[in-house]
Amino acid sequence: MFAMSFGFGTGALIAGELIDSDGFVAVVDFCAISMLITLAIAALTLGLKPRSN
Repeated sequence: MFAMSFGFGTGALIAGELIDSDGFVAVVDFCAISMLITLAIAALTLGLKPRSN
């Protein structure tokens, strides 16, 4: 639960800073990039996981 709240707080801080500096479009770009990074990490994790019989 602590990790979830820390992640939410960090994301809200980043989003707020991006809105202040570059507007809402920067937040959408940040979210899209972070989703792609998360997808790549998940695919890599599943690809390196040993297969069970």
